[in-house]
Amino acid sequence: MTNSMQPRPRANRIPRHDASIHSDLAIPPGEYLAEVISEIGMDKTKMAAQLCLSATEMDALLTGDLPLTQVLVRRLDEVTMVPANIWLGLEAEYRLTLTQETKDERQNDETAESGSL
Repeated sequence: MTNSMQPRPRANRIPRHDASIHSDLAIPPGEYLAEVISEIGMDKTKMAAQLCLSATEMDALLTGDLPLTQVLVRRLDEVTMVPANIWLGLEAEYRLTLTQETKDERQNDETAESGSL
């Protein structure tokens, strides 16, 4: 086998994520965006304009009430220079944690109800 036909070395492989390590805190991507806005020296009004968002939408984005769409993620990538996959990952983790919190609350409510019968 010649050098050109050898498989690539796997030294740069990304380590597998340990599913047992997980944050229970639901942190909206907007919190990270607020840090980025501060670091690049831009105010949220100008960032909203760059992202084609109203002031109300920008506030909702920062608090996690406005989900990141693929279009918005592309805009964030261009404006902040933070890669789209980072924004998508933050959004997915946030929504997953919110879903788990809701599920846990329902289970706690059901347990409390059955205990009071």
